[in-house]
Amino acid sequence: MTPPNADERLDTIAEGIYRFDTHYVRPRHTSCTIVVDSGRAAIFDTGVPGNVDALVAAVESLGIAADAVDWVVVSHAHLDHMAGVGPLMQRLPSARVAAHPSAAPHVIDPAKLEKGSRSVFGDEFVDRYYAGVEPVAAERVVETGDGDTLTLGTRELELIYAPGHAWHQQALWDARTATVLAGDAFGVSYPELVGPDGPFVILPTAPPQLAPDAMHETLDRIVGLEPARVQPAHFATIENAATVAGELHRIMDEWLDIALQASSVEDLLERLYAACSADLERRGRGDEAATMRDRYRIDIEVNAQGLWHWRRRREERAAEKGK
Repeated sequence: MTPPNADERLDTIAEGIYRFDTHYVRPRHTSCTIVVDSGRAAIFDTGVPGNVDALVAAVESLGIAADAVDWVVVSHAHLDHMAGVGPLMQRLPSARVAAHPSAAPHVIDPAKLEKGSRSVFGDEFVDRYYAGVEPVAAERVVETGDGDTLTLGTRELELIYAPGHAWHQQALWDARTATVLAGDAFGVSYPELVGPDGPFVILPTAPPQLAPDAMHETLDRIVGLEPARVQPAHFATIENAATVAGELHRIMDEWLDIALQASSVEDLLERLYAACSADLERRGRGDEAATMRDRYRIDIEVNAQGLWHWRRRREERAAEKGK
């Protein structure tokens, strides 16, 4: 159980592993994770600048001083996951950032990420949720690769390369508890749509780096670890990884077909909503379609943009080959 003095935004996921609700957009939308061992801590993802004070307080509520945080791991360089890394590192004097080599430059200089986010979400959204993004000194950033390990007390945390949603994404494997911290590598599932038949999941297909084949491979690799649980950033813990992965494989193939059939990105968006509603109907949960449309709205809108971008790139490559 979570210690009685712990922050109310903390949930225990496994022994020494705590999910922190960043309250990005709304409660129970986005999480980061705190791993504690032998009086030391690592933080997987950071959320956004506005949640940094609460995150530091949550770490301290677990009995860990700010100078006892050794690692901040960036799953991938999307601002909902790492916009808070700069302000957070100012509060953690001993910590280093572990990031994929392609993500590390964005940690050091996040200006390009912020510009890209404005093109996807618009200025109002970025100013509301991402204000306060700051760089991290290069000497505090460690580039990490597949199979690298981070020592935390007596625990070894293994980095797993997990492309598909982004080429620079990495997950974290804790063999002691058989837990995968997945970032966006294992779908999106919100607590409001976890039912007796398990979670309702969708894929994160945001632009611009969607790579369906790599996403399929990443899902299989995570299942191959035989995890007791997978913790996605968004949001509900998954304890039946093989079943959920099978559903995500099916959804990926279905959504690619939908993207190829759509006449516009707006048409694609409505087709995605219809596909998700049909999934709920097949599971006898059709009355939850309105909840799905509300809870998954931002995700599905961004997913439509990513799938449309994938289609356009596919068409451009085909045209180049035809020349």
